[in-house]
Amino acid sequence: MVQSEEEYKRKAKKRRLKPENLKKEKARKSKPENVKKRKLREKDPVNIAKRKTHQQKSNVKAKRKLRESTPEYKKREKQWGRDWRAKPENVKKEKERQSSTHYKEIAKKRREIPEIKLKLKEREQRPEYRAKKRKDYEEIRLKVLHYYSKRLSKSEIPCCNCCGLNSHILFLAIDHIAGKHKMDSELRLVKLGYSSKIKKLAEWILRNGYPKGFQILCHSCNHAKGHSKNNKCPLKNKPH
Repeated sequence: MVQSEEEYKRKAKKRRLKPENLKKEKARKSKPENVKKRKLREKDPVNIAKRKTHQQKSNVKAKRKLRESTPEYKKREKQWGRDWRAKPENVKKEKERQSSTHYKEIAKKRREIPEIKLKLKEREQRPEYRAKKRKDYEEIRLKVLHYYSKRLSKSEIPCCNCCGLNSHILFLAIDHIAGKHKMDSELRLVKLGYSSKIKKLAEWILRNGYPKGFQILCHSCNHAKGHSKNNKCPLKNKPH
């Protein structure tokens, strides 16, 4: 009995999807000579033109659109993007790209476009967006509290560097040792982009590698230090 072309393709696909055949195919493709051949084939102008022509066909476009609309495909693509961005070399490249003046200028101009400005405003007003931003900032703040508590107070738990309070992180604050406005004149911090007008200090500290000049104090010690003449808490180095 002669089988149809569709039946033959279906059976061939079924054979290819068997675990043992997939394993063999993966081993074959990973051989250095086959990798080299595939790269040369991909760069061949003739094959590039063929692929382009094939991708422009209406039935191919329809199939691709249908495949890309499935939840499984979207989930896989999202995970692939996360894995790709998490690679050390890509993290480094992205950081360098975002820190460049050219990128900052383009990003600034883009944010000023009325349509983009409206979209950003709408996104920022969503409850889920606000909740996520708050959660992310709390995690960053906790990292900063942990770091300075460990470095200055030798404590694994976030605590006040003056009185040692460690009952809850909500009672703790990030303190400017030399004073918030006085640190505007410290060149090493100015070079990093420090300013007393920074709104989210924890984010800035984390982004700049935990620079010196900051400590963790409870709100009571921080308030007392701010109102003292010598910029020191009255209870510093005294038994509480």
